[in-house]
Amino acid sequence: MSEKPTTKPVFTLADVGCFFDSHRGRYIGEAVIALALEHGWEPTEGAEYVADNVGTEHEHYCEFWDEAEQYLQTLCDDDVMFDNEDGFCLIRVIDSPHYCPDGSDDASAYLGYHQ
Repeated sequence: MSEKPTTKPVFTLADVGCFFDSHRGRYIGEAVIALALEHGWEPTEGAEYVADNVGTEHEHYCEFWDEAEQYLQTLCDDDVMFDNEDGFCLIRVIDSPHYCPDGSDDASAYLGYHQ
């Protein structure tokens, strides 16, 4: 995952909300990729290549989408994060179903859920 830049975060609590709702279906990745490119993402394959080959039928579509999402996460302030459970939304970290106040990686264990 990319490291956080040392500059001021682009996405903050003031930006919380849905960027792309789930009505886009599998095409939501195209919007996420475009947003990342707008914010300076330099993909390993090159921005021009990604922009020309962003369609859902491209063999690397999911990889482009994943890399773009990871880049956008690096632009978030510490108290917000992008989540794609119901569209592509910026949420408060504490509202994430994966948030653990104790810093562990197992939210279900922290919350006392057992399978």
